[in-house]
Amino acid sequence: MVCRKKSEWKLHLDAEWHQVWQAVTGPEPAWYTWLDHLEILEEGRRFLAVGRDGRTVECTVRLVKPCSLYRLELKGQHFTGSWQGAFAPVESGGTKAVWTAELSVPNPLRAAALPLERSLRQYGEDLRRYLASLPAPEGDFSREREERF
Repeated sequence: MVCRKKSEWKLHLDAEWHQVWQAVTGPEPAWYTWLDHLEILEEGRRFLAVGRDGRTVECTVRLVKPCSLYRLELKGQHFTGSWQGAFAPVESGGTKAVWTAELSVPNPLRAAALPLERSLRQYGEDLRRYLASLPAPEGDFSREREERF
């Protein structure tokens, strides 16, 4: 019996949308505490995320809408699924971020032990800390993008 898990995490980030996008899609998000390193399998399309604990997740880019939406297909040792980050500038400042993860886990015991919500929360908290450490951007980027979600 395949178990399905879904989680969503919403967060307001005190950073401009372009800074959030660069951090999330950059070549090596060293700010993420779970991640040890990335191995590029196919430039711009597939990579292997290697955790500090040695676990790996193969990631395939499925959708990119620059500065607003980034969707990955995931394949781990005990699960398959998807991860999505959606981003929009907030008129009062900062960026609204919504992460959604959906996983299929063949083993119900593994599904119960999979810390999906905690993983999304940790990712968001790590990203918030990293963005807070960056210098404030120069210029007004709010008019460069009209798309909202």
